[in-house]
Amino acid sequence: MIRHNVKLYQRLKLEYHNSDIKPSEYWKNYVHSICNEIEKNGFEYYGKKYILNSGGFGDTPKITPRPLLRKIFKIPFIYKFLEKTYVYYQLKKIRKNFFYHLKNDDFSKVELLEFISNKIDRKTRNSNILRTVEVNSNLIPHSYTKGSIYLDMIEKIIEFQNLDLSINDLFKNNVVDIGGGVGSIIHSFFEYKLMKSYQTPSKFILLEQFPISYIARQSLEYFSDDNTEMIDVNTNNSNSKILVCQNTSLKDINNLNVSLYFNSSSFQEMDKKQVEEYCDFMDKNKAHNCYLACFLYPSNKSNNSDKEVLKILNKKFKLIGWDKNYFDKYQGGIQGNLYLYSLIA
Repeated sequence: MIRHNVKLYQRLKLEYHNSDIKPSEYWKNYVHSICNEIEKNGFEYYGKKYILNSGGFGDTPKITPRPLLRKIFKIPFIYKFLEKTYVYYQLKKIRKNFFYHLKNDDFSKVELLEFISNKIDRKTRNSNILRTVEVNSNLIPHSYTKGSIYLDMIEKIIEFQNLDLSINDLFKNNVVDIGGGVGSIIHSFFEYKLMKSYQTPSKFILLEQFPISYIARQSLEYFSDDNTEMIDVNTNNSNSKILVCQNTSLKDINNLNVSLYFNSSSFQEMDKKQVEEYCDFMDKNKAHNCYLACFLYPSNKSNNSDKEVLKILNKKFKLIGWDKNYFDKYQGGIQGNLYLYSLIA
């Protein structure tokens, strides 16, 4: 079971309250609800309660209201039971089928999912996460499939655009996942480096806002065999390869020497000012050769528009290629596009 470290939680919460960096309008209610759940139950319902993982980042199912069911079965107990039964049926179906579909599709990172599943199968089962994927009779949290899909998409962009670049080049220096949720994506990237035996000095850093920063730290501590540390600013003094940094330290971080930044969806859930601040952060912490891989889902809503993010990124950096996620047809991935930018003019 993932442990609740009350002392660490209180420390990060205090840093959050004392900072002028606050969540966007989109995230305000999430922060309040997540804190209430953690302070009441710790991680008792991790992987089960939707709000604890702010949607689970793919690991926790959402029981969506179904108007037709509610119209026919007017008693709440009955229609809620039927809604939950349907969602659990879908989870079971996807758990059995998703990896099978990937193996039979044009997917280059099957071996990464197999490698991860051999390492964390027991931990996945002990964590009681509900939304999982079965990989050769092993189980991994569903969110780990995202990391492999994103790496597959980056590789396809490099091949299609005939770029003089490889994923190993992207991992040459430090790797930062901005807004990486519970940490499964940065952990997947780290495991890929281990699997390929890339001999690079890179550290894998997750930069998140409170309270997700706390959830990510505890989740990575549980699922990762490598030591995971919570850092403020200085990464060089850490012996760990996987680090978590709360965004309250954003303005104080310099010279991280980053070769790859990654963001999945959260840029479009931030205020424009926050995205611009992250762009400044990326610019001042980039290595000699540096790239940003950014995944965005289509949305016409003003509070999470992908188009507004692209306007900002296209002004700041050089777009060198993009790829569409083709794996959403199995309900195992998010529909959207991954954009690869060069941060070097």
